[in-house]
Amino acid sequence: MRAAIRDLKNRQPDNIIVTVPVVSSDTVKLLNNEVDDIVAMQIDPPVPRICR
Repeated sequence: MRAAIRDLKNRQPDNIIVTVPVVSSDTVKLLNNEVDDIVAMQIDPPVPRICR
């Protein structure tokens, strides 16, 4: 998804809006700096890390 966002930015759109059915809150924080808006039916809490 981030590669697609970078490609879109090169095309200089007025806005970039990501639409997904479910997204983690960590991903929302990550993408907030890269897109204008995120639309999701459900935002889940962060997924705990298993490996460090």
